Amino acid sequence: MPLVEGYPFLKSEIVYACRQEMAEKPNDILCRRLPLAFLNKEAAKKVLPEVVEIMGKEKNWSSGRKKTELEEALKDLEYLL
Repeated sequence: MPLVEGYPFLKSEIVYACRQEMAEKPNDILCRRLPLAFLNKEAAKKVLPEVVEIMGKEKNWSSGRKKTELEEALKDLEYLL
């Protein structure tokens, strides 16, 4: 299933990155594994909550940890051009 309309990235790639590529942060996904943040920063911000939810499920994050990860990732995305 596509992560975001118009781009070839799949939700299953998030799971794969968590399980097989040691992705630890949402921006590990959106900047390194699926370079959506560099292609369309606004699209990356839009799907970030879903990325955090998928990662949270894979990594057994608490709701507090998911909130922290989301806030940190949004802050870091602001530094992209």
